[in-house]
Amino acid sequence: MSAPRDAEPRRGRRLTSHPRCPAALSFPRAARLFGYDVLIDDTLKPWLIEVNSSPSMETDCAFDLATKAALVRDTIALVDPLPFDAAALLAVLRRRQDNSALLQRKGPSGGVSAQAGFGAGRMSAADRAQLNEDMRAILCGRRPRALGEMPAYLGAYERVAPGSASFERAMRLKLSAFKR
Repeated sequence: MSAPRDAEPRRGRRLTSHPRCPAALSFPRAARLFGYDVLIDDTLKPWLIEVNSSPSMETDCAFDLATKAALVRDTIALVDPLPFDAAALLAVLRRRQDNSALLQRKGPSGGVSAQAGFGAGRMSAADRAQLNEDMRAILCGRRPRALGEMPAYLGAYERVAPGSASFERAMRLKLSAFKR
């Protein structure tokens, strides 16, 4: 007689990246981790073998542990996720939901702006001020890094695009290949 499915031993959790996870795809500031398998030949020329969209984060040896622990630490420091006040977020969401319901009941000219709920349209100065106040409360006064702004900590990462010498060399090489 076989054991019921629920009685099977549960496996430990593994840290992986899930490229098809809808929740991860909906966050524009989410980070993705890829694994690159590179073979280096006897002339020290690197050859890209494959790119893994969900690389293994298991640590089977001391080298794996040291390398992957540093990777995770540097990645989290690079992304620099902001702390947030869950109670403030919940209060803002409830207020916006109430405003949205009010807007639906009163119609577009009912005195409540579309941005106060989840509607479309240009944001008024009052709505912009409310949004800024809400974001300060939710993010505990911290400001997210602006698009293109360099992170405070790079760890073992190196910026390669745009603007680095490596990127510029790669672009010149790419353009020269198309001129042939």
